[in-house]
This record gives sequence, C-alpha cells and structure tokens, in this order.
Amino acid sequence: MTRDPANRVAVAAPPGYRREDFLGLAQLIADGKIKRAFGGYRDTDNIVKAQIPVLPNGKRDINDVSRGHVRLSLPGDQLLWPEGDAEVRRRIYEEHVRWNVGLIYFAQNDPSVPAAFRAEASQWGWCRDEFVETGHIPPQLYVREARRLLGLRIFTQPDTRHAEGDARAVLHRDSIAIGDYGHSSHGTRHEGSRFGGRRSGEGLGVVYAPYQVPYGTIVAKDLRNLLAPVPVSASHVGFCALRLEPIWTSLGQAAGHAAHLALAQGDAPDARAVRVVELQRRLHGDSSATIYVGDVPPGHPDFAAVQWWGTAGGLHGLAPKPTGALLGKQIEGQHNEGWLNHTADLDRPLEPALVARWTALARELGVAVDKLPAAAGRSTRRDFVRAAWRAAASR
Repeated sequence: MTRDPANRVAVAAPPGYRREDFLGLAQLIADGKIKRAFGGYRDTDNIVKAQIPVLPNGKRDINDVSRGHVRLSLPGDQLLWPEGDAEVRRRIYEEHVRWNVGLIYFAQNDPSVPAAFRAEASQWGWCRDEFVETGHIPPQLYVREARRLLGLRIFTQPDTRHAEGDARAVLHRDSIAIGDYGHSSHGTRHEGSRFGGRRSGEGLGVVYAPYQVPYGTIVAKDLRNLLAPVPVSASHVGFCALRLEPIWTSLGQAAGHAAHLALAQGDAPDARAVRVVELQRRLHGDSSATIYVGDVPPGHPDFAAVQWWGTAGGLHGLAPKPTGALLGKQIEGQHNEGWLNHTADLDRPLEPALVARWTALARELGVAVDKLPAAAGRSTRRDFVRAAWRAAASR
C-alpha cells in the first residue's frame, strides 16, 4: 500500500462485503483498544501493520498485527487448503479478501468510525502500479504452511537451540543452508469473536542463534528422485522457522546442486545417496553458506575454507552462550547488524588448547596433521584453517 496521492488507488468494498460483519471494529475503536488503522513495528492497538523499512517509491508491506485485537489471518478458516481442490481454495481465498479488504474499507468509510480515525485510514490505498491485472491486490494467498515432505530428516525445534554452553546453535555437519529467524507463527487456532477472542499457537518459541539446515530435510525418505526445498521435512514448529524465503532460496540452490550430483551417478540416480561433503564443497564454491560466520562473508578469500571448517565443528566452542545481548545494534524494525560471538577471528594467535582441539578434529576428518601449525611463533587461526583446508583438498 502507499500514502503517495500520485500512486494511490482508493480501497473499494470487496465482493460479499456486509457492513454488519465489521461493526465489532467500531466497538473496539470506541473502547480505545484500536487507536489507529495503520501502526508500526510492535504496535498492537491498530488494525494492520505497515512494515518497516519503507519499500522503494514510498510503498509499504502490510501485515497482520501479532497479538492484536483484530487480525488479518484467520486460523481455522483455512484448514481445508492443503488437500482442497481449486474450488475449495478459491472460497478460502475469497473469504480472506473479503475480510482483509473489508476491514480497511470499513475503517476508511463507515459512519460509525470517528471522522479523525477515518481520515487517518484514508491516507492509505493500493499501489496503482502493483498487481494491475487483479485490482491492485495479490492474486494469491501467502500460504505459510501446508503439506510437507516426509524426508530423511525431520527438522524440529531442538535443531535451532544453542549447543550446550555455546554461543552457536547445535552443530549439523550435514548442513546445506542456514537461517536465523525465530519460530514465527500467527496462531493455529482462534476461539470467539474475530474482534478479540482468544488465539493460541502464536509465537511458539525463541531462536537464540543462527542455525543450520541438514540435507535430509529436502530429501524424500521413500523416493529416490525427489528433492523438495520449500515443503521441507519439518514439524509444525520447525517449519515455522524454515518457511522464510531466504532459507527456501538457499535450500533451492542446494537442491539444484544435489540434483546434478545425483544425475552424475548414472542410470538410477538417487538423491538419498548424494555425498553431502561434495555437495557442501560445491555450495561453498558458489558462496553459499552452511554455517553463519559474521566476519567471513561471501567473497572473502577464506570463505570456502572457513565454511568447511566451521561446518565440521571447528568454530563451536570459541565463545560461550551470551548472558546479555545476542544481536548487534538495531538498524530498523526486525533488522540488526549481526549476531554477536559468531566470528572466526582469523587473525588471533593460536592458543595451545585450541590447537589441541583443532588437531583432534582434523584427525577425525581424516586430514593429515603433520603440516598443521603449532601454537608457537606468529601462527594464527587463519594459518591453521588454511593448512587444514589444503590438506583436506589434497586427499
């Protein structure tokens, strides 16, 4: 939506609109529970959230108000979607349009709404240059979760928790992607009136550190030729973390490489038999991360080596689980500068205890340790990781 008069299209009453279905909103306004139509990040006394940061050309992404008094999402009304045919899905879509658009239209136009409230709400409209063929609103629902794969690995909430006493999340050596968003759910059930009522299943947990996504979550358990990077193998709570588009994009990249490796097997390719180490090598080569390292981004000369070493477990144990802030300085809204205590610090001198632990890990990985640097002189973490990387590549 936009407040730019030059690009703003007025909101019209949606098909099936009935004024009496929305009178509960007028009561919430009269009671002081709803104070404006459009609110900001973390506001709960509004109808819809105008997301920040502002999009290009003065546009805003409009979203449901978590824990608000009135909601755009309709838990319970959508339960037939996953297995529904085209007609069932059409009816569900149309009810969401009627409800979502109807709320905004009512707030902007109904005489039971105070004039000042209507004036504020009416500053907003559809973007004239967006969704032109479908009345300036999206032609489909944002389906967070529906049918999912039963894979070699089921991703659950424990896969996102901290490793014991560690700043980092639990280690997955078969990781093919990373994520850092919490188990976000707008609710699984709503009881009572849509204007208030009681919602359950919202929130679902807190993620304390960037986490890894194992290969088995995209590989079908009982089929040799299926990779599914979007309806991944996950519990409901696990999927509430994985359903972010950047994670799906990363998993799609991994699925493409995995398909190539499976096809290279010969006449009966089997995605279940792909060597994850080789898949990770290809991912690291095209700047895809399998573990979060704040100070070694894609494009860094040591990116592939650090990704390999960190995914093997070399970066766990470098920093304890923090007792204070987990993220860097807030930029805007949900966006922060980065996760704290997740750096490789490659220029730090090698310490005897770390050399002992890293050498043991190298042996475990089958890497010859005779040419790895010791904790003496001017050797750094960078020297050790590079030497281990070269030794592993020469096997």
